Amino acid sequence: MLFRSACWSVPIFSKTQNVLGTFAIYLTHPSKPESGDIEELSQAANLSSIAIEQRQAEAALRIRETQLRLFIDYAPAAIAMFDRDLRFLAVSRRWLMEYLDVSQEVIGRGIYEVFPEIPDRWKASHQRSLAGAVERAEEDPFERANGKVQWVRWEIRPWYESSDKIGGIIVFSEDITKRKEGQKALAESQERFSELAQNISEVFWMIDPDGKVLYVSPAYKKIWGRSCESVYADSHSWLAAIHPDDQASVLKGIRVRSEEHTSELQSHSFISYAVFCLKKK
Repeated sequence: MLFRSACWSVPIFSKTQNVLGTFAIYLTHPSKPESGDIEELSQAANLSSIAIEQRQAEAALRIRETQLRLFIDYAPAAIAMFDRDLRFLAVSRRWLMEYLDVSQEVIGRGIYEVFPEIPDRWKASHQRSLAGAVERAEEDPFERANGKVQWVRWEIRPWYESSDKIGGIIVFSEDITKRKEGQKALAESQERFSELAQNISEVFWMIDPDGKVLYVSPAYKKIWGRSCESVYADSHSWLAAIHPDDQASVLKGIRVRSEEHTSELQSHSFISYAVFCLKKK
């Protein structure tokens, strides 16, 4: 059995002077340390402090990296993080779903290797962002290698390793192709409606549930002898063209038709309005 008869120790301090531990030497015989012994202990304690703090920093860094990857991986947005050489560091599942495939491995690969079809204007944005700029676009067509066009809303920001050193860029994006296709379909539908309304010989008009005229076709002026602007300004101005004896019955017919139409639309959870075609006899 070993009996220790002497122990020399010094505390191990962090850079902020917090105690990290103790560095000690045990001897089997009584002994008093000399000045050189204390100096060696202090040097050993300093080296231990450096090693301990480095291990703690590495552990904290691994935790932060894990948290960052989890955050990006499960973020409900298309996010990708790149280093200065534009290699993938992290990517969200949403990004893979919108632009690639969830099973595709991209970490460590360059963005231009994964997306060889990236246009020069985006490459220029990447370089400006690596220099510190924030780049964005609300609607930007992205022609894919297969010939299809994806409409994308995106923003690129630099991320920093330290207060003044850029480590790479982060790209936030959203596939807005369906929205753009919907806008195109709506515009085409409006164009067809406008063409029909401009050429129909009957008066075609729409009113909301409160009786306000939302639209009236140009034939209104020809048949009723009044401008379309007048009926927009006063939704009941058209009544002046109807004989006073007939106004009550006309209004009743419109009200009944409107109520039937409103009931039908409300049963399908739609906002109601009424559409009428009037033809001059």
